[in-house]
Amino acid sequence: MATDLNADLAMVEIIFSDKTGTLTNNEMFFKKACVGTNWVHDEYKSPGKLYEKIKASQHSKSHSASKQERSAKSNPTELDQELLTDTMTFLLTLALCHQAKPKSKIMPDDENSESQSESDEEDTDPELHEDFQDASQIGNDTNAIIPPEPTDVQEYQAESPDEIALVAAARDNQFVVTAATDHHIELDVFGVHHRFLIEATIEFTPDRKRMSQVVRIPHSFSKQFPWYYPENTCLLLAKGADSYMFKRMNVGKTSQEIEYLQSVKSQMNQRVDEFAVEGLRTLILCYKILNDDQASEWLKEWRKAKVATQNKELKEEQAANKLECDLELIGSTAIEDKLQEFVPETISFFMKAGLKMWMLTGDKRQTAKNIAKTTGLFNDHTIVMELDTTTDDKSALATRENTPLKLQTIMDHINNHIDLNNKCEIALVVDGDALNYAMDKSNIPMFLSIVSKCKTAICCRATPLNKASLVELMKKKFQMVGLAIGDGANDVTMIQKAKVGVGISGKEGSQAKQASDYCLQRFYHLKRLLFVHGHYSFVRTALFVQYSFYKNLLLTFLQVFFAFYCLYSGQTIVDSWMLTLYNMIFTLLPPFVMGLFDKDMEERLLMDNPEFYKQVQRESVFNVWTFVIWLSQAFYHSTVIFFFSFYVCYYNGILNDMRTDGIWMFAIVMSSMGFLVVNAKAMLEMSYHTWITYFCVGLSIFVYYAFLFCYSGVKTVSGAANMYFVAYHVFGTGNFWLLHLLCITTCLAPDFTFKIVKKYFFPYPWETKRREFLNKKMLASYLVKGRRSKSKRNIRASNAELKAAATLNELKSV
Repeated sequence: MATDLNADLAMVEIIFSDKTGTLTNNEMFFKKACVGTNWVHDEYKSPGKLYEKIKASQHSKSHSASKQERSAKSNPTELDQELLTDTMTFLLTLALCHQAKPKSKIMPDDENSESQSESDEEDTDPELHEDFQDASQIGNDTNAIIPPEPTDVQEYQAESPDEIALVAAARDNQFVVTAATDHHIELDVFGVHHRFLIEATIEFTPDRKRMSQVVRIPHSFSKQFPWYYPENTCLLLAKGADSYMFKRMNVGKTSQEIEYLQSVKSQMNQRVDEFAVEGLRTLILCYKILNDDQASEWLKEWRKAKVATQNKELKEEQAANKLECDLELIGSTAIEDKLQEFVPETISFFMKAGLKMWMLTGDKRQTAKNIAKTTGLFNDHTIVMELDTTTDDKSALATRENTPLKLQTIMDHINNHIDLNNKCEIALVVDGDALNYAMDKSNIPMFLSIVSKCKTAICCRATPLNKASLVELMKKKFQMVGLAIGDGANDVTMIQKAKVGVGISGKEGSQAKQASDYCLQRFYHLKRLLFVHGHYSFVRTALFVQYSFYKNLLLTFLQVFFAFYCLYSGQTIVDSWMLTLYNMIFTLLPPFVMGLFDKDMEERLLMDNPEFYKQVQRESVFNVWTFVIWLSQAFYHSTVIFFFSFYVCYYNGILNDMRTDGIWMFAIVMSSMGFLVVNAKAMLEMSYHTWITYFCVGLSIFVYYAFLFCYSGVKTVSGAANMYFVAYHVFGTGNFWLLHLLCITTCLAPDFTFKIVKKYFFPYPWETKRREFLNKKMLASYLVKGRRSKSKRNIRASNAELKAAATLNELKSV
């Protein structure tokens, strides 16, 4: 951790934030789904319709035809069969295409059953949540397709909450994963047990944005559902982000197939956009039937790539791309991930404080925009400019070649809006591919010019490399103090590149926490970290550093002045032991107290007034001007101390019994006054005084005079007797103490006057608010005390009345 990191918290100008797990709870709930081309779960609002449709048809005799064959048929029965098959494949993909493990049962592997249960977390994909598009808090619980949960519910564990939500959705529709290893998954479907062989798993990576699993249909499943694909059929089940999955779908061969498949893709894209507009995390599910020759040939290539010693990742990627093509669309899912508490309020506070904020996420563009509106990054008056390679918007980047033209178009739009309204808020939405184009060397100047005019920005479909590159670019080109906050392994590079890195303690491992400078539990804790701890650290560090320079410069100037009178002989005016202990003991505690306990304003003021954050940066307490002030004060104080001491000792003398003052008498007078002025200056500069403050300063003074008393009582120290009995002579004269009072007053009166005039006649805005706050606090305290004293008087009066009444009753009875 850098030594100035705490102080940098008060100088942050831009925040780069992940979304899932950082702004949201990372608690996934399966909310909506679209199966096939003409079926959405909203049509089946009653729980259980999804699995009931399959259960009602599990005894059908016909096997499923291919999607291309079914596309040419218009018979309602044939179309129902298509929907039924897609629904089955949909649920199988949820139940089989994952790396989640059941909590209650972990099936022992034939090869390494003992190690399997111990390495569940290592086997799961640490980044699978980025496979999906991110989420918001919008969704309708009444539209969920799952039936009521049974009493004995199978639970799952995975590093990605998305996987748990999808596997749980399959479970709730009676496709229950009971055991899982790298080689097979056991599945209970309507109470019948099946064992699916896993031929290969192509894991998720941040660049791929998808996951695939090659499985075989077991005999028991084919027997239970004879209308589905026959026994030993090899299926590729895949799920991923729409922008990556649509590119790998089958486009068809005949004109009829091409038209049909284009219609399918268009309808599905519309469904996904509808989910994304609601802020739900969307996912596309696809499949592919592999014949025996295809499966055998590809598996050989895949296994060869897995054991390769050179260019292993490249060979795996080539093999995966070879298989993940000509996919058939199954459907899409939508998962809800609610925002954390106080996220909109926290972001609004940051914006009012003048901070810029970028949300860097792997979301779909519409999902990211919805989250931006929900969190307050965008409002109704925000002007949104979009750089997106996937749309035909007026301001979108279509290809690398026309990037400069599109950037110029956006820049012109921004300038036009600024000319019309200087206070307008500009926001930028850019996807990962467009960001890569915009960050070409020839386009960077224009891109930076656009970014500099934007208050907020969103980078959607961002990879870890995109995040890190953007953070580094802003730090390098704008010299901005940036803060990056995230919770997952995909945020590590971004956190490491930023000046200040913050990790959120979440559900996706500890990589982000370990790579960060600070670790928080919730996003809203960032407000206190920056506005309270950051502010105090900056003010305390500035005061500590400048005061340390001041007290040492004061001592140095005393030596410089004496050099003129000793003809530059090298004679020191301060005893060597006193000079050694000056920083080590005598003036150690005051800067220590400053750096740990001083507060220039109350925490409540900092948490309620965002404008104070930027004021500290503009009216910095640590710059060249403030350093010059401290230096000039050190020069002035040393001048007063030296010449007061010199002329009093030279002309009048400290001693009253006709003895002559010597150099060491002069040294004690001067060093004592310097020491007291330094400590009094510390008290004057501190804004927050407690018993610790008074105790430390008082202890420093006591130790100093106790040392002088003891030191002067020793005849010889280090072979010299310069200070022997000098302090005893000095302490016993009234001139010595009167000179102290006069010198301290002369030194600090101008400092005190300047502070009072500045505070009451030329205050900073935060000083005015602080004074108002303290006045209200004192008035409230006075009123509370008044009520308490009044209530006490009333109680005493009522007690007196009761006693008088009791006495009267006794007299009457007599």
